[in-house]
Amino acid sequence: MLKARRTRGLNLVLPLAFLACLLCAPLQGEAKIAEANLSSLGVTLQLVVPHAGGTLSVSGPQGLMQTGSFDKGESPSFSLTGQKGGMAADGQYTYEVRINPVLSDAQREQLAAGRDSGASQALIARWQEAGLIPAELAQTGYFQVVGGAVVTASELEPALSAASPDFAQATTATIAPVGTAPEFDQQILDDLIVDGSACIGQDCVNGESFGFDTIRLKENNLRIRFQDTSNSASFPTRDWQITANDSSNGGANKFSIDDIDGGRTPFTVEAGARTNALYVEADGDIGFGTANPVVDLHVVQGNTPTLRLEQDGSSGFTPQTWDVAGNEANFFVRDATNGSELVFRIQPGAPQDSLHIASTGKVGLGTSSPSTSLHIKGSNPVFSLEENGQDRWVFRTKDNQFRISKTGTSREFQIDADGTVWMGANGNAYFKLTPTGDLYISGKIYSNNKEVMTY
Repeated sequence: MLKARRTRGLNLVLPLAFLACLLCAPLQGEAKIAEANLSSLGVTLQLVVPHAGGTLSVSGPQGLMQTGSFDKGESPSFSLTGQKGGMAADGQYTYEVRINPVLSDAQREQLAAGRDSGASQALIARWQEAGLIPAELAQTGYFQVVGGAVVTASELEPALSAASPDFAQATTATIAPVGTAPEFDQQILDDLIVDGSACIGQDCVNGESFGFDTIRLKENNLRIRFQDTSNSASFPTRDWQITANDSSNGGANKFSIDDIDGGRTPFTVEAGARTNALYVEADGDIGFGTANPVVDLHVVQGNTPTLRLEQDGSSGFTPQTWDVAGNEANFFVRDATNGSELVFRIQPGAPQDSLHIASTGKVGLGTSSPSTSLHIKGSNPVFSLEENGQDRWVFRTKDNQFRISKTGTSREFQIDADGTVWMGANGNAYFKLTPTGDLYISGKIYSNNKEVMTY
């Protein structure tokens, strides 16, 4: 079992084979913010940009997800401390380091002032462009574990060619004869029409069996680049790339769209993603885990579908994570940062208007038309006040009377419909005041701790 411990410098306790993972490079397109250093005791990510702390997370097979935080000036690390000989499960792993920028008090004040108006993100972008804070605040990398050992990104896989001794075994057809004349790039100064299928790549062979493929890319480094050559002012020039799988040993099996000029990868699908992990319907509804979304955003999961809202500190505010989720037991909001407490819950079957907040700010319990700051409506409306370890006081209306009691059934205080006020216990009126001014007392009257009258 992998464990995360929050200490000085994050320590995720992992097997030795697991440690070499951080030698792999960050994702293509991302700026490097950390260097990985391997030692006999573990691996440390040395941050190469100024930071005010951050988080390190690792995900992997069998639902592994470990996250920990590190403070300003510290470096996140994997450590062998406390190992019992366990081995990491085979499969694909992903690590992500996120840092919080170093901000001055003046910058924090500007962020706070612009938060409600939505100007905070624009300020962060402006400071990044000016070089006041790092341009990138996150770094992601992949690695694989095979047979309990990590496959590191130490080399790139060479493409097969006709000169390779393995080429003949890797193909089922022969190479077309090559003439004695020198081979040159072919430039076609006209439209090109292919009545059939086309194969592009170093491993295409004569007699390629296309099946239903119209265009096939075939080699071990698959990329499609969109290179915009516009050179006139105001025309867009951004270059993009479609990437299938990492080129590095131990890299990710994934499909990505890279912003080449921006040095970023805004979209990635990992191999093994569930069917309909992301589905956009014709009417614009989006499904996560379903091909039939029935509302704008529809999430389907076998156990507790959850939406996580994570403020990561990159905009200068204190990190905080909330989960919004639901299952057969309840719909809830979870404070994931502070002990995963369920601070808000609604159980299935709750009646209509159990909680209603009107546009006036008035709150209704059991009513959609609250007439006061707090309006409780029902067949037997009750509310309780209970101090931990003390008696519970119950306030209720029953039989057109207002009652206060300790047990919920007794009547220590009561106001009748005609305005009569009385106090007692278990229905006995030891003190009673009628609307006409009549006063009834069953007991003694004291003044300055002296009895002056008995009834």
